[in-house]
Amino acid sequence: MPNSASSPALAPLTSWLAELGRIRDLDRLVDHLLPKVRHYFGATYSGLLLRSKRHSAARVAAYCHRRVTDGSGPERSVVHVPDEIPDSRWQKLEPLFALSRSAAQRLVMLEGGHVLLAFELRDAWGGLLLGPREDRRGHSIATQELLGFLSLHLSSLVERHLLEDPFEALTGLLRRNAVFEHLHRELDNASLDGDPVTIGIVQLDQLDAVHSELGSRAAERLFNTVCAEMRSALRPTDLIGRYAGHEMLLVLPATSLVEAGALISGLRERIRDLQADVAAGVSRTTTLSIGLLALEYGSPAVSSSRIEDLVGVADFALLRAREQGGDQVQKWSWRQIGRLGL
Repeated sequence: MPNSASSPALAPLTSWLAELGRIRDLDRLVDHLLPKVRHYFGATYSGLLLRSKRHSAARVAAYCHRRVTDGSGPERSVVHVPDEIPDSRWQKLEPLFALSRSAAQRLVMLEGGHVLLAFELRDAWGGLLLGPREDRRGHSIATQELLGFLSLHLSSLVERHLLEDPFEALTGLLRRNAVFEHLHRELDNASLDGDPVTIGIVQLDQLDAVHSELGSRAAERLFNTVCAEMRSALRPTDLIGRYAGHEMLLVLPATSLVEAGALISGLRERIRDLQADVAAGVSRTTTLSIGLLALEYGSPAVSSSRIEDLVGVADFALLRAREQGGDQVQKWSWRQIGRLGL
Protein backbone atom coordinates (compact mmCIF):
# COMPACT_ATOMS: atom_id res chain seq x y z
CA MET A 1 0.00 0.00 0.00
CA PRO A 2 1.38 3.39 -0.89
CA ASN A 3 2.13 5.90 1.80
CA SER A 4 4.28 8.35 -0.09
CA ALA A 5 3.31 11.86 -0.99
CA SER A 6 1.73 10.63 -4.26
CA SER A 7 -1.99 9.93 -4.27
CA PRO A 8 -3.00 6.28 -3.91
CA ALA A 9 -4.40 4.51 -6.96
CA LEU A 10 -8.03 3.44 -7.38
CA ALA A 11 -7.45 -0.15 -8.58
CA PRO A 12 -5.95 -1.55 -5.34
CA LEU A 13 -8.69 0.22 -3.38
CA THR A 14 -11.50 -1.45 -5.34
CA SER A 15 -9.70 -4.80 -5.09
CA TRP A 16 -9.57 -4.90 -1.29
CA LEU A 17 -13.06 -3.42 -0.96
CA ALA A 18 -14.20 -6.53 -2.84
CA GLU A 19 -12.25 -8.63 -0.32
CA LEU A 20 -13.97 -6.84 2.56
CA GLY A 21 -17.34 -7.62 0.99
CA ARG A 22 -16.71 -11.33 1.54
CA ILE A 23 -16.17 -10.96 5.30
CA ARG A 24 -19.26 -11.86 7.33
CA ASP A 25 -18.30 -10.59 10.79
CA LEU A 26 -18.13 -6.91 11.76
CA ASP A 27 -15.16 -7.21 14.15
CA ARG A 28 -13.16 -9.11 11.57
CA LEU A 29 -14.13 -6.56 8.93
CA VAL A 30 -12.69 -3.85 11.18
CA ASP A 31 -9.54 -5.91 11.80
CA HIS A 32 -8.91 -6.00 8.03
CA LEU A 33 -10.14 -2.52 7.23
CA LEU A 34 -8.29 -0.20 9.61
CA PRO A 35 -4.67 -1.31 9.07
CA LYS A 36 -5.14 -1.21 5.29
CA VAL A 37 -6.79 2.21 5.33
CA ARG A 38 -4.01 3.61 7.50
CA HIS A 39 -1.29 2.23 5.22
CA TYR A 40 -3.13 3.07 2.01
CA PHE A 41 -3.58 6.74 2.83
CA GLY A 42 -0.35 7.10 4.81
CA ALA A 43 -2.22 8.21 7.93
CA THR A 44 -0.83 8.20 11.46
CA TYR A 45 -3.90 6.27 12.62
CA SER A 46 -7.33 5.14 11.46
CA GLY A 47 -10.45 4.60 13.51
CA LEU A 48 -14.08 3.58 13.19
CA LEU A 49 -17.01 4.67 15.33
CA LEU A 50 -20.49 3.17 15.21
CA ARG A 51 -23.63 3.72 17.22
CA SER A 52 -26.65 1.63 16.33
CA LYS A 53 -29.51 -0.29 17.91
CA ARG A 54 -26.91 -2.79 19.12
CA HIS A 55 -25.19 -0.10 21.19
CA SER A 56 -26.87 1.77 24.03
CA ALA A 57 -27.05 5.55 23.90
CA ALA A 58 -24.19 5.74 26.38
CA ARG A 59 -21.87 3.44 24.44
CA VAL A 60 -20.14 3.77 21.12
CA ALA A 61 -18.29 0.93 19.42
CA ALA A 62 -14.86 2.42 18.84
CA TYR A 63 -11.94 0.84 17.02
CA CYS A 64 -8.57 2.35 16.32
CA HIS A 65 -5.39 1.23 14.59
CA ARG A 66 -2.06 3.01 14.66
CA ARG A 67 1.56 2.04 14.42
CA VAL A 68 3.01 0.60 17.62
CA THR A 69 6.61 -0.59 17.63
CA ASP A 70 8.97 -1.61 20.40
CA GLY A 71 12.07 -1.59 18.22
CA SER A 72 12.27 -5.38 18.01
CA GLY A 73 9.40 -6.34 15.74
CA PRO A 74 6.84 -5.17 13.18
CA GLU A 75 4.01 -2.82 13.91
CA ARG A 76 0.87 -4.34 15.34
CA SER A 77 -2.80 -3.50 15.67
CA VAL A 78 -4.10 -2.10 18.92
CA VAL A 79 -7.48 -0.95 20.15
CA HIS A 80 -7.42 2.28 22.12
CA VAL A 81 -10.04 3.59 24.51
CA PRO A 82 -11.15 7.10 23.57
CA ASP A 83 -8.84 9.14 25.83
CA GLU A 84 -5.76 7.39 24.37
CA ILE A 85 -6.49 8.40 20.78
CA PRO A 86 -4.52 11.40 19.46
CA ASP A 87 -5.89 14.80 20.52
CA SER A 88 -8.83 13.08 22.26
CA ARG A 89 -10.68 13.46 18.98
CA TRP A 90 -13.23 10.79 19.81
CA GLN A 91 -14.64 12.99 22.57
CA LYS A 92 -15.70 15.57 20.00
CA LEU A 93 -16.96 13.32 17.22
CA GLU A 94 -20.72 13.16 17.82
CA PRO A 95 -21.28 16.87 17.07
CA LEU A 96 -19.13 16.43 13.96
CA PHE A 97 -21.34 13.58 12.76
CA ALA A 98 -24.38 15.79 13.27
CA LEU A 99 -22.67 18.60 11.35
CA SER A 100 -21.73 16.33 8.47
CA ARG A 101 -25.30 15.00 8.22
CA SER A 102 -26.89 18.44 8.28
CA ALA A 103 -24.46 19.69 5.65
CA ALA A 104 -25.00 16.57 3.51
CA GLN A 105 -21.25 16.02 3.60
CA ARG A 106 -19.60 12.63 3.75
CA LEU A 107 -16.09 14.03 3.88
CA VAL A 108 -15.17 16.57 6.56
CA MET A 109 -11.62 17.95 6.71
CA LEU A 110 -10.68 18.77 10.31
CA GLU A 111 -7.90 20.97 11.61
CA GLY A 112 -4.49 19.40 11.97
CA GLY A 113 -4.94 17.14 8.93
CA HIS A 114 -7.54 14.81 10.46
CA VAL A 115 -10.28 13.55 8.14
CA LEU A 116 -13.80 12.36 9.01
CA LEU A 117 -15.73 10.10 6.62
CA ALA A 118 -19.34 10.09 7.81
CA PHE A 119 -21.57 7.12 6.95
CA GLU A 120 -25.19 7.43 5.90
CA LEU A 121 -26.81 4.57 7.82
CA ARG A 122 -30.39 3.75 8.71
CA ASP A 123 -31.10 3.97 12.45
CA ALA A 124 -27.41 4.50 13.17
CA TRP A 125 -24.55 6.88 12.75
CA GLY A 126 -20.92 6.18 12.15
CA GLY A 127 -17.79 7.14 10.38
CA LEU A 128 -14.15 6.56 9.65
CA LEU A 129 -11.53 8.88 11.12
CA LEU A 130 -8.06 9.24 9.63
CA GLY A 131 -5.15 10.97 11.27
CA PRO A 132 -2.79 13.35 9.44
CA ARG A 133 -0.32 11.87 7.01
CA GLU A 134 2.86 10.42 8.48
CA ASP A 135 4.93 12.68 6.19
CA ARG A 136 2.99 15.69 7.56
CA ARG A 137 1.74 16.64 4.11
CA GLY A 138 -1.96 17.30 3.74
CA HIS A 139 -4.31 14.86 2.06
CA SER A 140 -4.43 15.89 -1.61
CA ILE A 141 -7.59 16.68 -3.59
CA ALA A 142 -7.21 13.38 -5.46
CA THR A 143 -6.91 11.54 -2.15
CA GLN A 144 -10.01 13.29 -0.86
CA GLU A 145 -11.93 12.08 -3.94
CA LEU A 146 -10.79 8.52 -3.23
CA LEU A 147 -11.87 8.93 0.39
CA GLY A 148 -15.32 9.95 -0.80
CA PHE A 149 -15.44 6.83 -2.98
CA LEU A 150 -14.38 4.76 0.03
CA SER A 151 -17.11 6.30 2.19
CA LEU A 152 -19.86 5.25 -0.24
CA HIS A 153 -18.72 1.63 -0.24
CA LEU A 154 -18.04 1.41 3.48
CA SER A 155 -21.52 2.74 4.25
CA SER A 156 -23.14 -0.23 2.52
CA LEU A 157 -20.66 -2.73 3.99
CA VAL A 158 -21.09 -1.53 7.57
CA GLU A 159 -24.87 -1.26 7.26
CA ARG A 160 -25.07 -4.84 6.02
CA HIS A 161 -23.26 -6.00 9.14
CA LEU A 162 -25.42 -3.88 11.44
CA LEU A 163 -28.65 -5.20 9.92
CA GLU A 164 -27.59 -8.83 9.59
CA ASP A 165 -28.56 -10.97 12.57
CA PRO A 166 -25.83 -13.55 13.26
CA PHE A 167 -28.25 -15.76 15.25
CA GLU A 168 -30.87 -18.19 14.00
CA ALA A 169 -34.37 -17.14 15.00
CA LEU A 170 -35.69 -20.54 16.15
CA THR A 171 -32.65 -22.11 17.79
CA GLY A 172 -30.69 -19.08 19.01
CA LEU A 173 -27.56 -20.69 17.55
CA LEU A 174 -24.97 -18.62 15.74
CA ARG A 175 -25.29 -19.13 12.02
CA ARG A 176 -22.56 -21.24 10.45
CA ASN A 177 -20.70 -18.28 8.93
CA ALA A 178 -20.91 -16.33 12.19
CA VAL A 179 -19.62 -19.12 14.43
CA PHE A 180 -16.70 -19.74 12.05
CA GLU A 181 -15.88 -16.03 12.10
CA HIS A 182 -15.90 -16.05 15.91
CA LEU A 183 -13.72 -19.17 15.95
CA HIS A 184 -11.28 -17.49 13.59
CA ARG A 185 -11.00 -14.53 15.95
CA GLU A 186 -10.58 -16.73 19.03
CA LEU A 187 -7.76 -18.63 17.35
CA ASP A 188 -6.11 -15.36 16.35
CA ASN A 189 -6.27 -14.26 19.99
CA ALA A 190 -4.93 -17.61 21.18
CA SER A 191 -1.97 -17.34 18.82
CA LEU A 192 -1.00 -14.11 20.61
CA ASP A 193 -1.61 -15.02 24.26
CA GLY A 194 -0.91 -18.75 24.09
CA ASP A 195 -4.19 -19.80 25.73
CA PRO A 196 -5.67 -23.14 24.64
CA VAL A 197 -8.95 -23.24 22.74
CA THR A 198 -11.15 -26.33 22.79
CA ILE A 199 -13.71 -26.92 20.07
CA GLY A 200 -16.42 -29.56 19.92
CA ILE A 201 -19.01 -31.01 17.58
CA VAL A 202 -22.27 -32.00 19.29
CA GLN A 203 -25.06 -34.27 18.09
CA LEU A 204 -28.34 -35.42 19.68
CA ASP A 205 -28.43 -39.22 19.93
CA GLN A 206 -32.22 -39.66 19.89
CA LEU A 207 -33.06 -37.05 17.24
CA ASP A 208 -33.39 -39.53 14.35
CA ALA A 209 -35.57 -41.85 16.43
CA VAL A 210 -37.93 -38.99 17.32
CA HIS A 211 -38.07 -38.01 13.66
CA SER A 212 -38.95 -41.57 12.63
CA GLU A 213 -41.59 -41.96 15.36
CA LEU A 214 -43.23 -38.54 15.48
CA GLY A 215 -42.10 -36.63 12.37
CA SER A 216 -39.93 -33.67 11.52
CA ARG A 217 -41.85 -31.10 13.60
CA ALA A 218 -41.35 -33.11 16.78
CA ALA A 219 -37.67 -33.58 15.96
CA GLU A 220 -37.24 -29.83 15.44
CA ARG A 221 -38.94 -29.12 18.78
CA LEU A 222 -36.54 -31.50 20.50
CA PHE A 223 -33.57 -29.88 18.78
CA ASN A 224 -34.70 -26.33 19.58
CA THR A 225 -35.34 -27.19 23.24
CA VAL A 226 -31.90 -28.74 23.62
CA CYS A 227 -30.28 -25.73 21.91
CA ALA A 228 -31.94 -23.36 24.39
CA GLU A 229 -30.82 -25.47 27.36
CA MET A 230 -27.26 -25.69 26.07
CA ARG A 231 -27.04 -21.93 25.54
CA SER A 232 -28.19 -21.30 29.11
CA ALA A 233 -25.72 -23.88 30.49
CA LEU A 234 -22.62 -22.50 28.78
CA ARG A 235 -20.40 -19.70 30.09
CA PRO A 236 -20.82 -16.16 28.73
CA THR A 237 -17.55 -16.45 26.80
CA ASP A 238 -18.48 -19.77 25.15
CA LEU A 239 -19.98 -19.92 21.67
CA ILE A 240 -22.33 -22.39 20.05
CA GLY A 241 -23.46 -22.36 16.44
CA ARG A 242 -24.70 -24.43 13.55
CA TYR A 243 -22.10 -26.68 11.96
CA ALA A 244 -23.90 -28.97 9.51
CA GLY A 245 -27.45 -30.29 9.57
CA HIS A 246 -28.27 -30.87 13.24
CA GLU A 247 -24.64 -30.87 14.36
CA MET A 248 -23.51 -27.96 16.54
CA LEU A 249 -20.07 -26.38 16.84
CA LEU A 250 -18.88 -25.44 20.32
CA VAL A 251 -16.06 -22.93 20.83
CA LEU A 252 -14.60 -22.80 24.35
CA PRO A 253 -11.99 -20.01 24.57
CA ALA A 254 -9.09 -20.18 27.06
CA THR A 255 -10.16 -23.71 27.98
CA SER A 256 -7.93 -26.77 28.26
CA LEU A 257 -9.11 -30.28 27.44
CA VAL A 258 -9.44 -31.11 31.15
CA GLU A 259 -11.50 -27.97 31.80
CA ALA A 260 -13.63 -28.65 28.74
CA GLY A 261 -14.25 -32.21 29.90
CA ALA A 262 -15.59 -30.99 33.24
CA LEU A 263 -17.81 -28.40 31.55
CA ILE A 264 -19.17 -30.91 29.05
CA SER A 265 -19.84 -33.49 31.77
CA GLY A 266 -22.19 -31.07 33.52
CA LEU A 267 -23.79 -30.12 30.22
CA ARG A 268 -24.51 -33.74 29.30
CA GLU A 269 -26.16 -34.42 32.66
CA ARG A 270 -28.31 -31.34 32.29
CA ILE A 271 -29.48 -32.41 28.83
CA ARG A 272 -30.04 -36.02 29.96
CA ASP A 273 -32.51 -34.75 32.60
CA LEU A 274 -34.31 -32.43 30.18
CA GLN A 275 -37.90 -33.28 29.25
CA ALA A 276 -38.66 -31.72 25.87
CA ASP A 277 -42.30 -31.23 24.81
CA VAL A 278 -42.25 -32.44 21.21
CA ALA A 279 -45.99 -32.87 20.57
CA ALA A 280 -49.31 -32.41 22.38
CA GLY A 281 -48.93 -34.38 25.61
CA VAL A 282 -45.72 -36.01 24.39
CA SER A 283 -42.23 -35.40 25.76
CA ARG A 284 -38.92 -36.97 24.91
CA THR A 285 -35.37 -37.00 26.28
CA THR A 286 -32.05 -37.32 24.54
CA THR A 287 -28.39 -37.87 25.26
CA LEU A 288 -25.45 -36.20 23.53
CA SER A 289 -22.47 -37.45 21.59
CA ILE A 290 -19.59 -35.00 21.46
CA GLY A 291 -16.20 -34.85 19.80
CA LEU A 292 -13.79 -32.47 21.57
CA LEU A 293 -10.49 -31.24 20.23
CA ALA A 294 -8.08 -29.14 22.30
CA LEU A 295 -5.88 -26.78 20.30
CA GLU A 296 -2.64 -25.90 22.05
CA TYR A 297 -1.09 -22.91 20.35
CA GLY A 298 2.46 -23.87 21.12
CA SER A 299 2.16 -26.29 18.21
CA PRO A 300 3.19 -24.98 14.77
CA ALA A 301 0.84 -27.59 13.25
CA VAL A 302 -2.16 -25.85 14.81
CA SER A 303 -1.04 -22.41 13.65
CA SER A 304 -0.58 -23.58 10.07
CA SER A 305 -3.82 -25.57 9.77
CA ARG A 306 -6.99 -24.34 8.14
CA ILE A 307 -9.91 -23.80 10.51
CA GLU A 308 -12.09 -26.11 8.42
CA ASP A 309 -9.54 -28.90 8.90
CA LEU A 310 -9.40 -28.37 12.68
CA VAL A 311 -13.18 -28.51 12.93
CA GLY A 312 -13.15 -31.57 10.67
CA VAL A 313 -10.94 -33.39 13.20
CA ALA A 314 -13.44 -32.61 15.98
CA ASP A 315 -16.17 -33.95 13.68
CA PHE A 316 -14.16 -37.14 13.24
CA ALA A 317 -13.94 -37.45 17.01
CA LEU A 318 -17.75 -37.19 17.10
CA LEU A 319 -17.95 -39.98 14.53
CA ARG A 320 -15.84 -42.19 16.81
CA ALA A 321 -18.21 -41.43 19.70
CA ARG A 322 -21.20 -42.39 17.56
CA GLU A 323 -19.53 -45.58 16.33
CA GLN A 324 -19.02 -46.66 19.95
CA GLY A 325 -22.70 -46.37 20.78
CA GLY A 326 -23.14 -42.65 21.43
CA ASP A 327 -23.91 -40.96 24.76
CA GLN A 328 -20.22 -40.23 25.27
CA VAL A 329 -17.44 -37.74 24.69
CA GLN A 330 -14.33 -38.39 22.65
CA LYS A 331 -11.64 -36.04 24.00
CA TRP A 332 -8.68 -35.47 21.73
CA SER A 333 -5.78 -33.06 21.87
CA TRP A 334 -3.87 -31.89 18.84
CA ARG A 335 -0.86 -33.90 19.99
CA GLN A 336 -2.83 -37.11 19.34
CA ILE A 337 -3.65 -36.33 15.75
CA GLY A 338 -0.34 -37.47 14.27
CA ARG A 339 -0.62 -40.82 16.04
CA LEU A 340 -4.13 -41.26 14.66
CA GLY A 341 -2.93 -40.73 11.09
CA LEU A 342 -5.31 -37.81 10.43
